Amino acid sequence: MKKEKITNIPNLITLTRLILTFAVIYLIFAGFPRVMIAVFFIIAALTDALDGNIARIFNQKTEFGKNFDIITDRIFFIGVLVSFILRYFVINKGDSFFLLLFFLLISREIIELPITLFMLTRKKFMMKATITQKATTALQFITMPMLFLELKFSVYFVILTSFIGAIAGLRYAKNVLISNKFKRN
Repeated sequence: MKKEKITNIPNLITLTRLILTFAVIYLIFAGFPRVMIAVFFIIAALTDALDGNIARIFNQKTEFGKNFDIITDRIFFIGVLVSFILRYFVINKGDSFFLLLFFLLISREIIELPITLFMLTRKKFMMKATITQKATTALQFITMPMLFLELKFSVYFVILTSFIGAIAGLRYAKNVLISNKFKRN
């Protein structure tokens, strides 16, 4: 098995997103203005497009980088989402309608997370991003700042994101659990 070179610019950018995750979480709990939280969130989200494009352009794609990117996306998105929910809805007793919107936004994660955890227990780490998963991630990264800022039209983006996310999650479930890729030991 060929050893991968994991110290490259795309993986450094992904690591930057992971670090920015904790910066955004800090801003949320420290009570910084939502506009500032949204700006930091957008900067971190842009690194997701940047790392993959640089990896493809400069031929620095690695299996480690692909998995690191997907895991970092989940940590970023779910970590920020849970922090925002805790800070503004549990602690400050925020608007329950916006809480519902946040939960709709994670439709893909609700479907995929149990399957992924099951696969990890079987030491079968099958994560290949499909176009619907990439579209869901992009829509989540666009929609989340809208929710931070409580923009009224964000509800339409949430509906679109949850619909695409549910499709992505169900396709993931089908590919992992039903297809020939998953064989029982």
